[in-house]
Amino acid sequence: MMESAAALFPELVVLGVKRVRLSRWLAFYESDPASVEVTARVVAEPDPTEFSGAQEEVLVEVRDLGRASEATDEPGPLAAVGTVVLGGAYPAPPRKPACPWSNERAATVDVATTYDNLFHGRLFRGYLGVERLGDEGIEGKVRALPRNELFSHDADPPLVGDPVLLDVAMHPAVTWHLEQPDQAGRIMLPFELDRLELYGPTPAPNARFLSRTHVLEE
Repeated sequence: MMESAAALFPELVVLGVKRVRLSRWLAFYESDPASVEVTARVVAEPDPTEFSGAQEEVLVEVRDLGRASEATDEPGPLAAVGTVVLGGAYPAPPRKPACPWSNERAATVDVATTYDNLFHGRLFRGYLGVERLGDEGIEGKVRALPRNELFSHDADPPLVGDPVLLDVAMHPAVTWHLEQPDQAGRIMLPFELDRLELYGPTPAPNARFLSRTHVLEE
């Protein structure tokens, strides 16, 4: 979504994405590739109270056209939709807020066990370990992974955002989930995202970050 919106306004930077709704997985079949259709459309003047410095908003839809062997003339079902916000410069990042958690303790689930419960291969494993764990959430170290193997035609893709890092930032939350005594009734995939804010350009490979998940409701 961010890449498509940035193509419409290359002179601006992506400040974030809001009101994202995910409807279905986009599966990858190496032997029978699927196609997706991405439509980006400039919408009304942005609300300056939502994103400081916002100048443009782009509504982006992603549709699943299916695998080549299943191609039809019908429009594909909607897989995801969201609004990308762009502006002239990145804002200053907010200060890290205090985050007291009850029952802080050492994690019993390690990174290897977390990835045993996921489907991420070598190019998508940037979660490094737990820093803090409590009843209401978790903090974990993550890193930006090299992007030179993501696309066969481009060893240095000029990505506006790092899609792998955005995914990796959620991996500590899986550790928190696996630490709970009852594994029933939880859906880890966020089918709706209120807002994602960016405070700088795509980080260099191996840059390290602290990912914090604060659980508001379960």
